[in-house]
Amino acid sequence: MVVAPELLNGYTIDWFLAALVLFIIVFALAISGISVSAVVLGIALVLEVVLVFVFAVSVAIQDGLSFEAFSPQIVFGGSLWIGLLLAATAFIGFEATALFGEEAKDPRKTIPRATYTAIIVIGLMHAFAAWAIVSSLGLNGAQQTALDRLDAGDLTLQLIDKHLGGLMLIIMLVLVVVSLFAAQLAFHNSAGRYLYALGRARVLPYWLAKTNSKGSPQRALFVNFVFALIVAGIFRITFPNQPSIETLVPVGLGFATLSIMIVQAIAAISVVVYFRKKRDARWWSTFVAPGLGFLALLVFSAMAVVNFPIVAGSDATYVVVLPWILVVAVVGGIIYSRVLKTTKPQVYAGLSEDLEKFDSAYGSQENNMSRTETEQEPASFP
Repeated sequence: MVVAPELLNGYTIDWFLAALVLFIIVFALAISGISVSAVVLGIALVLEVVLVFVFAVSVAIQDGLSFEAFSPQIVFGGSLWIGLLLAATAFIGFEATALFGEEAKDPRKTIPRATYTAIIVIGLMHAFAAWAIVSSLGLNGAQQTALDRLDAGDLTLQLIDKHLGGLMLIIMLVLVVVSLFAAQLAFHNSAGRYLYALGRARVLPYWLAKTNSKGSPQRALFVNFVFALIVAGIFRITFPNQPSIETLVPVGLGFATLSIMIVQAIAAISVVVYFRKKRDARWWSTFVAPGLGFLALLVFSAMAVVNFPIVAGSDATYVVVLPWILVVAVVGGIIYSRVLKTTKPQVYAGLSEDLEKFDSAYGSQENNMSRTETEQEPASFP
């Protein structure tokens, strides 16, 4: 591991206490409104992208970028499927743009632009950075060097220290912490809006479908806050002498990645089914593109389930079992939808009505989630 300068050394405290402080700060920012979160996330994102770009450019200047990395024997020389799976994980989170549609001023324009921009930037940044890393290590030694640094997990830090020096290494270490904080804030906001939407559709208790004066789903965010504390507490009790970076973090990231891929796959096939029932004439955007996306995500999800120990970085029994919980959840969700359709037809029909309200909100450019709690009392179901 690269030894950080003394100024980065400090007191060692229990990771759960640090997590508690982090959770409280994230929750406070989340309920303050999406504009506050956007500023924090935007600053962190710009700094991280700039540093990655500077690193890649420095490699290009000092060592040059090897085009041999794109040759067929290199591309297909290793485990291509695992490589594609890991590449897919790099795009986790781009779909979050749609979750904030009701809080955007002009969602018909801003949401598609944000989504496409996110996909392009993510793809180019990761490709450029990976190309620079492989070029710096050399094609022949890249795989072995990566394996040698796997346990320490400091390969990128080593390369930044080599090409940019100690000062940029310090900045990188700080940005790693900032990026983890930003990721926690982004995921917390997204999870809260999932709960909010399910509550508004009455799949979950409608109590969740209330926002505060800032337009944030405060109750849903609070439920997610409590859930996060419970999960962290379970890991703290179960692994009292191990740091979270070795237990909770890799497993949590792996499980979240697989969960989001499955959600994306379901969303993709839902687009196909929904617009085919509507007999929409836009075949590319409502059938071909989402259909291909569904097939790709289905393959990636199946690969992630089978190779989950690689994704999570652990082959412990509880880790191997985790992905099958998602399979059970998907099957359970299908069964639950049938039960809703039979026993609560109004709620089942409300799922589609909720989408129609969302569409009308797009057309009128009204901000549904900016209404206060008193303005969001539910209409009673018969």
